[in-house]
Amino acid sequence: MLTSSVKVSFSSFCVSRQLPPSRLIEVFGTPAGAQLLGAIERGEIDDAQFERELAPLLGPLVNPEGTLDALAGGLEQSSGLLASIGRLRGEGVKTLLVSNSFGRSWYRAVDIESTFDAAILSGQLGIRKPSRAIYRAALETGGVTADEAIFIDDLEINLEGARRVGIAGYLHTDEDSTIRLLTEVFGVPASR
Repeated sequence: MLTSSVKVSFSSFCVSRQLPPSRLIEVFGTPAGAQLLGAIERGEIDDAQFERELAPLLGPLVNPEGTLDALAGGLEQSSGLLASIGRLRGEGVKTLLVSNSFGRSWYRAVDIESTFDAAILSGQLGIRKPSRAIYRAALETGGVTADEAIFIDDLEINLEGARRVGIAGYLHTDEDSTIRLLTEVFGVPASR
């Protein structure tokens, strides 16, 4: 949610490799693809191994080198939302990023250190959303209780995981709505 649509970036990657636009999503829906995605998100394999194993699943002519960079290449940061989170942090609101890692390239578009108090990355913990453990780790890192926290994500399954530990979950649909939500929840302006 801090960047443009991952699905659009995936589709653009596929088109650039002369694959059907939905090919990557289809691959991640197979047992082998889902296992591979889970392995990189939990940090069990490095970027190079992920690329080597993904390429043949996509098609026999796909070159594995640079796949993750190309997948992230179509992402643009959500500058308005990042600025809003930064403003809330400046007002004393504890801000944490809880993210399923997808290689090093995915975090280049976001200045994590200046926007968030901490980043809870699945690849560093070996657990991923929607596991309850990642949300508990975020609460512990933030020094807050579940009833003091909110979680915003663009996937309902991840919100369900947060709700299972008592964190209020909100679905991100677009930047403006999420900025309004942040302002309402925290009672301080999240936008200029």
